[in-house]
Amino acid sequence: MGIERRKFLQQTGLALLAWGVNGQIKLSFPPSLRRKILQQTQVLASGRGRKLALLVGINQYNGNNLKGCITDVEQQEELLRYRFGFQPQDILTLKNSAATRNQIITAFQEHLIKQAKPDDIIVVHFSG
Repeated sequence: MGIERRKFLQQTGLALLAWGVNGQIKLSFPPSLRRKILQQTQVLASGRGRKLALLVGINQYNGNNLKGCITDVEQQEELLRYRFGFQPQDILTLKNSAATRNQIITAFQEHLIKQAKPDDIIVVHFSG
């Protein structure tokens, strides 16, 4: 039986928090996963280039009511801003009814593709 998505995200979040607080990952992850997490966090924390993010969270979709997707996006935004130095104006968030197919495509084109330059860091997060 595999690990549930929510539990995986919580454990990963705790690992990143532990790394941010203590300067290293204290939870037991395989060495290859630890290396990948450290590499990604070092890139996100680097000062080179601009940092752009598109965050999409959809709790309500075709009559289905998911739980936690909006919370995932809000927590991701806080992590990007306060841990990795993203500027609020460089983070575009689309939630629920604002996250239509057309709006997501437009966000990719306008917020990411048109603005991004070499050495910029781009983060796309989808929860839904």
